[in-house]
Amino acid sequence: MSSSLNEIGIVGVVTPIREPGTCTGCGTCVQYCRERAIVIKNGLIEIDEELCVHCGMCIDSCPFHIIKAKDSGYYITVGGRRGRHPKLGRDLVVVRNAENVLTVVDGVVKWIYRQAWSDKLLPYQMDDIGFDEAKEKIIASLPEDCIIVWKKKRK
Repeated sequence: MSSSLNEIGIVGVVTPIREPGTCTGCGTCVQYCRERAIVIKNGLIEIDEELCVHCGMCIDSCPFHIIKAKDSGYYITVGGRRGRHPKLGRDLVVVRNAENVLTVVDGVVKWIYRQAWSDKLLPYQMDDIGFDEAKEKIIASLPEDCIIVWKKKRK
């Protein structure tokens, strides 16, 4: 995800689930899944949650609407960097709606404004300015029901 290369990265995510129904085993979803998180076993699809990056391509591709969206939201990272020496941002949180995204971004900006001090770019001073502590405070400032928990495989 290229959003992970931004200082504050935001990308929409969705959790796919297989609804009961007549899956023909056509393999369209398998072809669209770039993470190889979907396999067909005994004529039915299985989604590997460890490999799934929650992009929603399988949902859009299913011609029979067997794969549905369970949770949708926004995945937020902090500390990414583009350029000659790119660096992926660190996982911060997955929230349910745009209002929560604004709350998180506001918390990140305040944290950076108060803590960042050197001439180094943000990705290189994340540990110095206390990312883990800031992450805890930002998450604690959110309503509990706005956070989505899912496993994400990082390449």
